[in-house]
Amino acid sequence: MLHFMKPKNSLYFLRLFRTPNSEVWLIDFKGQRLGVIHLHFTKCIYGDVILWDKITDSEMNDLISYLKDWLVDTIQDRDDFIFSVYQAKEIGSYSDTVDHDDYAPTKKDLKEHGVLINKMLSKYQDARGQLNEHVVKEYFAKLGFVSIKASQQLDALKVDVIAEDDERLICCQVKSGKVDNRKMHDICKAIAGIDESNGKRKIIAIVADSFPSTVELIKDGLEAKFGLRVWSILKSQILQELPQYRKTL
Repeated sequence: MLHFMKPKNSLYFLRLFRTPNSEVWLIDFKGQRLGVIHLHFTKCIYGDVILWDKITDSEMNDLISYLKDWLVDTIQDRDDFIFSVYQAKEIGSYSDTVDHDDYAPTKKDLKEHGVLINKMLSKYQDARGQLNEHVVKEYFAKLGFVSIKASQQLDALKVDVIAEDDERLICCQVKSGKVDNRKMHDICKAIAGIDESNGKRKIIAIVADSFPSTVELIKDGLEAKFGLRVWSILKSQILQELPQYRKTL
């Protein structure tokens, strides 16, 4: 059973390297490598915790608490932090100066590694989606709206962020990559059926990396069909207002 003490006693965080927007730390417990943490900095700090030894849920809560109090909170002010935690097996080390044949993984190792990578990618996409929503919420706030992340009920109806002022209620869906005509139609259809306006003018906003070249014609047809204003917002537009997120979105 692990009993996490203050870092100066049994638990240490040893920084391996850093860049202007990220750091990698080794987690050391009683002289043994427990795992590593990768941190990426914006106003919202994103982290991957990779553990090589099994620990209990209680120990995990203690570890996250120490990561927050002794590491994250000492680095910089932040609005939020998002951690993904993985239980992993190290199957090799790779370097331009090391003979890789000395550490060749077995077929079983590669299969297990592939499963782990898929899980990590899935969790990474989830965390990245949360970060995108956080940035969009901040973007609308900078434009003068009161903005919040949508409830789970609204999230199921393709709404990620709600922003409003005295006259307008904006229901926003945040997408990765390019949004085509069909996706825009499906988003508008779902949001048009939501009765949450409370007498305010409802607007459908779609945030994406790119839109079709005919996006204005598409929006004109959707606005006529559903009777609501449609905004298409490029992530590049958001980054012009919030350049601190340029390396993370």
